[in-house]
Amino acid sequence: MIEEILKDLTAAILTLNTTLQQQARPSEPEPEKHKAPVAKTKTTAPTEPAAESTPEAASKPDAAPTTTQTVEDRHKALQQLCLKLVRADPSRKARIKSIMGEYGATLVADIPEKHLSEAERRIADIGEGD
Repeated sequence: MIEEILKDLTAAILTLNTTLQQQARPSEPEPEKHKAPVAKTKTTAPTEPAAESTPEAASKPDAAPTTTQTVEDRHKALQQLCLKLVRADPSRKARIKSIMGEYGATLVADIPEKHLSEAERRIADIGEGD
């Protein structure tokens, strides 16, 4: 009985491999067509160096926000801080999620503006407490 199952599985795998190879042959020129647009999107992403400057802003979330700093910028800075804290110590993830949950948020961007300063302070304290 097991031998029959193995024969059926082997036949199915061979059929699958043949089908995949046949599908790959006509599409070989297509990946080359798609490579150019992908390369363009990679070269047109100068926003990454700007994103690297946000962790510096995220290192001071407990500081009073400037008047020019928008709520979106504060959310991004807080998100960068959360990522930095979790990357340094993955056990912090549960504490950060717990704090966000207290404000009814599952994402940093969901934290209401009126609670953002307090959330920033509490999350920054996680990093300082260790």
